[in-house]
Amino acid sequence: MNDTIKGSISAVLYSTLIGLSFLFSKIALVEGNTIDILAHRFTSAFIAIFLYTLITKKRKVVSKSDIIALLPLSLVSPVLYFSLQLLGLSMSSSSEGGIIQSTIPIFTMIFGIILLKEKPSLRQKIFTFISMFGVLFVFIAQGNTIDSKHLLGIILLTLSSLALSLYNVMARKDAKQYNVIQMTYAMTLFGCIVFNVVSIIKHLFSSDIQSYFAPLASMNYIGAVLYLGIMSSLVSFILSNYALSKLEASKMGVYLNLTVVVAVFAGAIFLKESITFIHVIGVAIILIGVLGANLSNPSTANKDVEDSN
Repeated sequence: MNDTIKGSISAVLYSTLIGLSFLFSKIALVEGNTIDILAHRFTSAFIAIFLYTLITKKRKVVSKSDIIALLPLSLVSPVLYFSLQLLGLSMSSSSEGGIIQSTIPIFTMIFGIILLKEKPSLRQKIFTFISMFGVLFVFIAQGNTIDSKHLLGIILLTLSSLALSLYNVMARKDAKQYNVIQMTYAMTLFGCIVFNVVSIIKHLFSSDIQSYFAPLASMNYIGAVLYLGIMSSLVSFILSNYALSKLEASKMGVYLNLTVVVAVFAGAIFLKESITFIHVIGVAIILIGVLGANLSNPSTANKDVEDSN
């Protein structure tokens, strides 16, 4: 199995986990607020990866200098990406979150061209824009009136997509120097520290520190947070970092359009969110773009990153 196939499988699994994260985020938002969910989410994620290092006897995964070097990556994701995503989801639907996330291929391709000097083929560019058209089709065809709060949610979700696109490019570059576990450990640790500090300070100022623990009384909340922390944060970090060590950032970005399919249908099945013929057509267009872009021949100017694992 060559590197491209390995990277593609990882990208598909990653997209599936991220697609389901919109559903579990909406479930968690029933009991908790944005910052507490993020704090609990990354606490569970860090505990999981810390236990992994103990079990596998990886005593020193990253050094202090490694953590500092990976700080910009960790700031973009998880901090900016997940904060903007969860705030946006509190004002919109999980299916919309998945659809908006399909803007990522365009942003990733642009960042990849500017920062990594990647040269996507003409066919890859065309199919990426076809996929993007699928996203625009859904919103234009719905023709719903959007109030100011809903609009803010859409803007925040779009900004979260921008952050993840930048992460895709930065991680592709960092993967040349650090392995998957090192990058994931640093990102998870940083997320755990930042979100817990912000959450605890917030509760201390409002003199209701007990509210930090209140959502943990709900089994639905615990289940949602464990999924978000372990599967959608930790495992997805590992899969995305691995995929980005094998694939061009622009191709990884296109795979993320698969999150739309998962998010739309998961929202319809489990949250009873409406799914229309418009959604089906839009998803079909998006999938055509995904398949077309990733069946394109990669540019000879782009080389796979050597496996550092």
